[in-house]
Amino acid sequence: MTLDELFDDAIWVCKVLFDRKIVTGSSANMSFKHENRIYITGSNTCFGRLTKDSFAVLNQDEVLSSIKPSKELPLHKYLYENCPNANAVIHTHSTFATYW
Repeated sequence: MTLDELFDDAIWVCKVLFDRKIVTGSSANMSFKHENRIYITGSNTCFGRLTKDSFAVLNQDEVLSSIKPSKELPLHKYLYENCPNANAVIHTHSTFATYW
């Protein structure tokens, strides 16, 4: 997939989660990998209003964009390092998961 296609899919998934009230406000974050870079939602971003400019871009430990990455970046990086087949991570604090 191209980077634009990955952005489109990521934004669509996040919007669906927001529209279905599975996440609210800035209580979730997501990332995906493409060509040795990680694209992660910026700090305090809302899944209902994401654009390509809402994502921080990282190359290993270096932030390559002006967007501040989500504070959950260490969790995303841990999952990528320990689950080599993972190409995307969605981390939520959904009401449904909290009840469980």
